[in-house]
Amino acid sequence: FEEPTKIAYTEDGQRPFLKMEQYESAGVLMMGGVDFCDSPIFIEMSFQVNGANKKYGRVCVVNDDLTRAFITWDIKNEDFYSDFKNSTSVKVRITDTGCEDDTIYTFKMSGSTSAVNYVTTP
Repeated sequence: FEEPTKIAYTEDGQRPFLKMEQYESAGVLMMGGVDFCDSPIFIEMSFQVNGANKKYGRVCVVNDDLTRAFITWDIKNEDFYSDFKNSTSVKVRITDTGCEDDTIYTFKMSGSTSAVNYVTTP
C-alpha cells in the first residue's frame, strides 16, 4: 500500500477554502469551495506579514469540474513561500473572465508553517 496523502486545510468546514496536498514530496496549493466559470483564472493574494501587505498574483489552472484552482504545484519554490509561512492572514481575490465576482476571501493563516512542514516532509 502507498502511504496516505498528507493534506492541510484552512479552517475545517470553511467554504471557500485553501488546501495544501502532498504530491511527489511537493506541496500543491489550491483553492476550492468556489464555482469557477473558466480556466485559466487569475488569483491575487495579499499576505498580512508584520502589519504589512505582501501582494502576489498567479495565473491558475482550474480542474475539469471547475471546483478547484491550482495556485502552485510546489509551494517551497514560490516567491511567496516565506510570506505564506509568516502571515497571520491572507486575502484572495479571483479574476474569472466567465464570472462577475469581485469577492475578496479572507483566510486565517495560523499554523501555516506547521502545515507546510507536515505536507512537504516525506
